[in-house]
Amino acid sequence: EEPAYYRPSHRVRRLLSIAAAFTGFLLFSWWGVQRLRNQHRAPVAARIETVAKPGAKSRLLLPDGSIVWLNSGSRISYPASFTDSLREVELEGEAYFDVAKNPEQPFIVHTRDINIKVLGTAFNVKCYPGDNKTEATLVRGLIQVSKNSNHEVLLLHPHEKVVINRIEEVIPANTAAAAPAAMVIKHLKKNAADTAMVETAWVYNKLVFDGEDFREISNEMERWFNVKVSFNDSSVARYRFHAKFENENIDEVLSALRLSLPFTYKINNNEVNIYK
Repeated sequence: EEPAYYRPSHRVRRLLSIAAAFTGFLLFSWWGVQRLRNQHRAPVAARIETVAKPGAKSRLLLPDGSIVWLNSGSRISYPASFTDSLREVELEGEAYFDVAKNPEQPFIVHTRDINIKVLGTAFNVKCYPGDNKTEATLVRGLIQVSKNSNHEVLLLHPHEKVVINRIEEVIPANTAAAAPAAMVIKHLKKNAADTAMVETAWVYNKLVFDGEDFREISNEMERWFNVKVSFNDSSVARYRFHAKFENENIDEVLSALRLSLPFTYKINNNEVNIYK
């Protein structure tokens, strides 16, 4: 006996056709709504990242007309256009900012330790990952500096520098944690020109040492000359120097430094070894 097949009536077939059409209409409507919503959704703002490699410097113009000089071994990130109420950039390394004035749209620099808020001014920020301190130096205008780790805020005036030391301390067990390093303000010479200030001399292609120890100076030389410096004697690394250079190479700088304190050095390609 052949199996019997169910054949829906004409009325049932018509109801099924209507249901299928309605389901298709709903799916098409949902797709249209989603497409329209995606078209009106605010696009993710494109960001631009500029890197100044060791041994090189960069000058760039931001979308608002602000000018930034980026020192060797530094990185800055910012949106392709400042469309929000704030002009925000992120910095790793060292940069000199000449900010276009716009009271309606404050300019903020984010670093690892501090945030700097300005309306229109010129200042230098130094925050290299390998350094033990973060610095911000104001040339003109007024800036507000806030620390990331707490709510400490201060105002910086022209020819003032704020310094945060980041030397890690070993905290003994069963003792209270040490208080975070405070922001310390240092006063600079008020009549000093930008070109004569140690903090901004690099913008004018001048390498200046003002009493830093040799290890800290070696960090500057590594970025400036794209070399790797190593010390074979810890006492030499503690030497302190006062010197100013312009257009000299690494060999000429080291030769001049050892005229004031005794040490020897060897240069092999981009590696510099310093001895007692």
